[in-house]
Amino acid sequence: MHHLVILVLFGALLCAPHQCLECPSGCQCFAGTRTVKCVSKDLRAIPQDIPGYTRNVIITGNNIFRIGSETFQELKNVTTIILSNNRITEVASHSFSTLSYLRSLDMSCNHLALIHPEALNIPGSPLKELNLSRTLYNYTSLTDLTTALPNILSEFESNLRSSLEVV
Repeated sequence: MHHLVILVLFGALLCAPHQCLECPSGCQCFAGTRTVKCVSKDLRAIPQDIPGYTRNVIITGNNIFRIGSETFQELKNVTTIILSNNRITEVASHSFSTLSYLRSLDMSCNHLALIHPEALNIPGSPLKELNLSRTLYNYTSLTDLTTALPNILSEFESNLRSSLEVV
């Protein structure tokens, strides 16, 4: 029994920085910064078992082709998502709609061919930074994005005005 307690404590010490028990397979989790990092793991989809405490999601260099409307549903506290270099071709309707604290979204260096006009529809529009550099693959994705952008830009302008009024 005494050896079992020592093994459990030793295991907890080894796992503490990475939250081993809650981390998706092949990813690294850092409880201190509430970050999940899955870099160059040949993932085909966003892991569904990302811990609920996560604030920062960094998933880069994988083979993820689609972001679905259910992909981030359980991650209510996320403020930053980096999805660069994943070969993403499609972003479905309401992909980020449950992320009411999302401030920064980086989808650079993908192959977006389809961005649903409501893909970036987030209630309250908390999004402050959107990086789509080197990612729009064709004219259709640009058309879809311009359909979605007026709402986003309108909220950016509104947020900027309210920030300036406070100063």
